[in-house]
Amino acid sequence: KKAGEYERITRQFRTMFIEVASESQVTYVDLFQEPEEDVFLKEPKKYLAIDGLHPSREGYAYWYKTLKPVAAEKLAQ
Repeated sequence: KKAGEYERITRQFRTMFIEVASESQVTYVDLFQEPEEDVFLKEPKKYLAIDGLHPSREGYAYWYKTLKPVAAEKLAQ
């Protein structure tokens, strides 16, 4: 039940962040994945720290791979 509540809240905030970013000069990098595609859910021991909440080194590396091309594009402008 808690996981469903967190997902609902995450979706609400994500929608707000996307909307605010589209109305401003802020770049939003979307790290959200649908549960059936989410590597953090598929391989939590690999992508989550021992506390089960924060990303592990591999989790941060995965996010970095998503962020890097967006940051490179913005920095090149």
